[in-house]
Amino acid sequence: MASQAAARGNPRAFNPAHAPAVPKRRPLRVADPPAKERRSIGDVGTLLAFGLFVLCLGLAALHAVLVENQAELDELSEQNGLRRQRIDQLQAEIADLDSPEGLERHALAVGLVAATEIVTLIPVTPGHLAPPDSDAFALGAHGIDPAADDALFASRVESDNSGLDPPDDALGSQSTTGSEGSLNGVRIE
Repeated sequence: MASQAAARGNPRAFNPAHAPAVPKRRPLRVADPPAKERRSIGDVGTLLAFGLFVLCLGLAALHAVLVENQAELDELSEQNGLRRQRIDQLQAEIADLDSPEGLERHALAVGLVAATEIVTLIPVTPGHLAPPDSDAFALGAHGIDPAADDALFASRVESDNSGLDPPDDALGSQSTTGSEGSLNGVRIE
């Protein structure tokens, strides 16, 4: 066909002598994937929806923790209020017991009796009171005879132990004779 066109005088016919030189082709190979993938709007929307879901789930968990802590805080606050009421009751009870009427009620409850007469104590200034002539803490100063009390104690021990066989032990015998004797190694005179 090309030769027929050249025979008719067609200037545009293919002439291999006038043809440009064909460059050499490079060898064919598989193309590399693109460096950056283009994301479609659907992929971006899915990621945003997933991120929003995770954010909402995190907020719900945080809210649950806050509600739980608030319940615990309310319980502690209620216990604190009850303890404050108990402290107020105890302070009122202490104030009542410290008052003269409370002291009187408590004294009568434990068996004390009211005084028949009221004695007023007058403070003494230094130099107006004579010093005591004997030991104020000695038993004889208050009308107590220690020797008579020891004899009374020995007679009570003797009457309590009458009819009992004294045990034989390393401390000695428990026999008492007269106003003198020994009781478990303690000498009574």
